[in-house]
Amino acid sequence: GLSKSLDGGATWVALDVDPSIVFEDVRFDRRGDAVAVGTGGAVARIDAEGRVLVQRIGTADLTTLHVAPTDDYSGIGYTAGVGGQIWITYDSGWTWEAGPTAGGTVLAVDEIGEGHR
Repeated sequence: GLSKSLDGGATWVALDVDPSIVFEDVRFDRRGDAVAVGTGGAVARIDAEGRVLVQRIGTADLTTLHVAPTDDYSGIGYTAGVGGQIWITYDSGWTWEAGPTAGGTVLAVDEIGEGHR
């Protein structure tokens, strides 16, 4: 599941999400909105108020996430995990499309393309 703290971690409130999903990575923007990835291809969009929208992209466990930091968090991003399928978003995690396959489990991802490795 997911939880939210408004006091630096002193207390936590569980968010309304399927507690069987184990989330592996999360990224926040300056407004407090977030994207999280986890088991079974789960991608969660979380707004600053704590509302959660979960979608599934593929079925493999997702272990890593990167979304380009921008002022409005509307950048290109990547997620990947078990099996090496890389997924790409062009709208900060609202929609995803299959990208290249790495050929093995991916544990970390950064930007892809010119000037990046």
